[in-house]
This record gives sequence, C-alpha cells and structure tokens, in this order.
Amino acid sequence: MGWDLGGTWVEMAAGFSAQLTRRATAYAQVGYMRGASDRHAVDGKVGMRINW
Repeated sequence: MGWDLGGTWVEMAAGFSAQLTRRATAYAQVGYMRGASDRHAVDGKVGMRINW
C-alpha cells in the first residue's frame, strides 16, 4: 500500500461478494487504518469477476 502510519497501528476491513450469474460475481471491500500518531488511511476496491 505504501502508507507509513508510524509505530503502532490498527487496521479494520469489511467486504462482500455477490454472485450475479453462474459466471459473474461482483465484490467490494473497504479498509481503515489508524496509527498511533493520529495518522489514518482509507482504501477500497470494487470489481467484478467473470469466469469462462
């Protein structure tokens, strides 16, 4: 990720995936990180998987 939060830090994340068809799945994920020096970061991903 490339973030330097320094020292001790905490990370939380949540996500889901939903099968749309037999071959297609949509997904999303969001994360939050907080460092001891009041630095924080947020990241996320949204996408679709297709199997063939």
